[in-house]
Amino acid sequence: MVELARHVEPEQARQAPPERPTRRCPACGVRYPLDFLVCPIDATALELQGVTATDPMVGELLAGSFCITGVIGAGGMGRVYVAEHIRLPKRFAVKVPHEHFASHREAMARFEREAQTIARVGNEHVIDVVDVVRLKDGRPCMVTELLKGEDLGSLLDQVGKLPLPTAITISRQVCRGLAAAHAAGIVHRDLKPSNLFLVRREGGSVHVKILDFGVAKVLDGADLTRTGSVVGTPQYMAPEQARGSADVDSRADIYAVGAVLYRMLTGERPFPEEEPARTLTRLLTEDPRRPRDIDKTIPEGLEALVQRAMARAREDRPPSAQELDRLLADFDVQDPFGPARGLGMIAAMRDSAANEAATTVVVPNPQTLHAHGAEDVTRKARRARPVAVLLAVAVSLAAGAAVLTSVAMILRRVHGVTERQPLGETELLIASSAAGALSLFAFITTIRVVIGRWRSAPAMQRLGRGLLTALAWLFVSCGALALGVAAYNVFALPLPARWLAPADWLGWLDVGVVVLPTLLALIALAVGLRRVTRV
Repeated sequence: MVELARHVEPEQARQAPPERPTRRCPACGVRYPLDFLVCPIDATALELQGVTATDPMVGELLAGSFCITGVIGAGGMGRVYVAEHIRLPKRFAVKVPHEHFASHREAMARFEREAQTIARVGNEHVIDVVDVVRLKDGRPCMVTELLKGEDLGSLLDQVGKLPLPTAITISRQVCRGLAAAHAAGIVHRDLKPSNLFLVRREGGSVHVKILDFGVAKVLDGADLTRTGSVVGTPQYMAPEQARGSADVDSRADIYAVGAVLYRMLTGERPFPEEEPARTLTRLLTEDPRRPRDIDKTIPEGLEALVQRAMARAREDRPPSAQELDRLLADFDVQDPFGPARGLGMIAAMRDSAANEAATTVVVPNPQTLHAHGAEDVTRKARRARPVAVLLAVAVSLAAGAAVLTSVAMILRRVHGVTERQPLGETELLIASSAAGALSLFAFITTIRVVIGRWRSAPAMQRLGRGLLTALAWLFVSCGALALGVAAYNVFALPLPARWLAPADWLGWLDVGVVVLPTLLALIALAVGLRRVTRV
């Protein structure tokens, strides 16, 4: 995974010097613009003035336009500098790979492709690439806009969690940026709080910029990531990424948005383990703790939406970033803190001695929610678990009743008992034992799945659909076959006896009316349980 430095202006870089940096001749003392490297009078190398040279790159002039004047930060891939444009009163961020990557062709190709990938998006919620230039040793440098603010990860480390309106605002802006990326055929694959930058705007409003497309996947281009390799950050990685799947699509980013929103609302990561291997194991086999188990003030409908975005089966997630944005809009309420929304409000929380507001989620007034959508989601989430339990009981009882009838009818045919004669105690015991065993097995199996996926409302909804399908197969197919056999009896019995012998085999059709639907229902139940338990 490519680790990239944050485009964060340090405090000293935010405070603009009284004068723009210049170059000065140490021999004659004459000052020159930044694009002068030697004194035209005595050919002496000029010294950079107005900045402190703490890095050998400081003072370098790139592409005849960008003079590096300071260091912003560093990461595993490279360093990020602040640069002055020599002809315009504007500053930029310049990302420079480390020296030891100069001979690494794949790393350099990935670095250049990141710039091209970002340039393809062209959205206000994605960092803007200005240019790609080269150093003397051939290393590419990415020139981007210089952002003022801080990344979401740093903010969450300080305040814990965010008020609901701010969390929704950030998530919706991320969705819009991702929608533009997905429309350009780009999957980010490493969306996380530290890759979401919160820009300060007038009035303290939040404006989100998505950073670090270093491991992005271009759907219509060559993927520089080896097939089977795990790409991303485990805490915010979709299960298909954890498996190293080659067909990761935009729904992996949908999962990451859900995981980031989980963190903003609860103040905790979905899987708090520090060990990546343990996190990956839990990611593939467990659901995260319910957000409302951490904070009861989180609306049930919003919890269900977060869980849907983080569904382990990607077909259960919202199909697109636009759809997730639309669903989040139902919970996007007017911020009770007024126009000082977002970073200004959060800064006040952070500076508060008690810092109580930073650990309290603001509960929206239900009357201010987009009533229809939010209430519908909330209603479905509330009834998903009890409905699944009731259907589990109903399926178990129906399966037991069907098996009891099936076994009784088979024993009646085998032993030649007429329809007017009751079964003996032995036959009844056999039929009851078979029915009880299957009913108990179906109940235990289903309840185990219910317990295993209880945290996830979308998983409970999927389980409910599977159980309902099993019941439908049982009763609908049973009714259809019963009508067919009744019609056959009506038309077949008057036929000549030499054509058929009802006493020999026609009675088995009555057995099939119950046995066949039972088998179909059990198959449907097994498929439903498999679907709800799979990753």
